[in-house]
Amino acid sequence: MNSATVIRFAFTDEHFVNTLKVKLLAGRNFTPQDTSSDFSKAKVLVNQTVLKTMNISQEEAIGMVLRSDREGGEQIQYTIIGVFQDINFERMSEEIKPYMVRIASPQDLPQVIADVTTQDYPAFVQKAQKIWTELFPGAPFEYLFLDQEVAQLYQAEQTFSDIIGTFTLVAIFISCLGLFGLSVFAAEQRMKEIGIRKVLGASVGSLTGLLAKDFVILVVLSICIASPIAWYLMNLWLKDFAYRIQIEWWIFVLAGGIAVMVAFLTVSFQSVRSALANPVNALRSE
Repeated sequence: MNSATVIRFAFTDEHFVNTLKVKLLAGRNFTPQDTSSDFSKAKVLVNQTVLKTMNISQEEAIGMVLRSDREGGEQIQYTIIGVFQDINFERMSEEIKPYMVRIASPQDLPQVIADVTTQDYPAFVQKAQKIWTELFPGAPFEYLFLDQEVAQLYQAEQTFSDIIGTFTLVAIFISCLGLFGLSVFAAEQRMKEIGIRKVLGASVGSLTGLLAKDFVILVVLSICIASPIAWYLMNLWLKDFAYRIQIEWWIFVLAGGIAVMVAFLTVSFQSVRSALANPVNALRSE
């Protein structure tokens, strides 16, 4: 097959698959015997996107030789011995690109990734530094945690989420205060009506529903207006990500149900209080 495909690559060893928990879909993993002193020939593992880009199957890929021309006319041959599952090497806003890893000698690998199960990280780092100093005297020992590096990629999104969450809580609190104040005002305005209805046999539940109904209708109306706007803005934000979730309709139903419940509970406190009041006091002549 004679076609040009841009493939990013990295140097690694036979522990790449197991250390990073990469799923091998076809072919085999590296072995120490695959290491070659001839830089122009190498064994490689490629991701699924390479096959999709080149429109070849996993079976066809095994044993296929990829060629790359370097400056000076030198040609490098990469023999595919395995295919691994697509994994993200960058942020989720970036599409997964063709990627391959080639085996190299240990002395040609400047970095080490360790998969550890200990919880005593200071002790592990101290031990790792000691081993590093023994193996590479004079070379600086620098380390980082992979999970922290990944989290750093999404620091902006996390900050944005925290800000939105804080303002949401503040908005809910202020809204509840407003609803409570309006319910008190409405109950005072309809005190005589409540007294008459209670004398005529109206139950506490029916009176509570009567007072809360108007507020709940307003909340439902506001949800109907806000939901399309929220859906549009969320989809606008998610467009920045190559891999994203789909906003389902039930999310708005759930959010709306919670909003109605919070509004009802807020209003019901004053409504129940007004419904339980002695009707004689409401009907007493001023």
